[in-house]
Amino acid sequence: MSISIRLDTREFEALLNSAAEQIPRAMRCVVSKVARDARRTALDAGARDMDVSSARAKKGIATVRAARASDLTATWTINTVDVSIADTNDAALANAAARKGPLAAAIEKLSGGGSSHLQVRRAFGIFGANSGKSIIMRRFGPGKGDIKRVEGEMFVTSMKQEGGAARIAWQKQAEAQMRIRTSEAVAAALSGSRALPSEGAD
Repeated sequence: MSISIRLDTREFEALLNSAAEQIPRAMRCVVSKVARDARRTALDAGARDMDVSSARAKKGIATVRAARASDLTATWTINTVDVSIADTNDAALANAAARKGPLAAAIEKLSGGGSSHLQVRRAFGIFGANSGKSIIMRRFGPGKGDIKRVEGEMFVTSMKQEGGAARIAWQKQAEAQMRIRTSEAVAAALSGSRALPSEGAD
């Protein structure tokens, strides 16, 4: 008597072929979704670090260019946009009505050196001079042109700095979500699912 066992791999091979086709498409969605969520988290952290509104922090920040199945890379561009100290939440001139200093500002930074307290004695405000926005200037000499705008921190600085709040938030969010969402996408593809994960929104 002979006993034989025959394994029909056709169904299994079909599933693997389907998964091999599905996984790059699913990973395109995963990478785009993770990049968009991490960008949003970084913007929130950067706004708190800069002590400005989220809308102000977003100026000059491009939306995410989505990944493709042939190129699993999602990118977003951070342009250099000046931030006036007047844009920060706690900046104030001592004589606001007369638009004269001294200027006092305090930025409770999440990273990059702790709290930043600024005192500028010879400061004055110019309102509506910067496309309708207020700016604060300081005088550093007796000459007519011896003035300089008082700047706040830019979002690009928070992203470039080692230990910058926005950069840390971006890295933590992206790394954690990539692990979770990659596992979910691969498992779904291997189970035969043809549904694609969400790509998220900017």
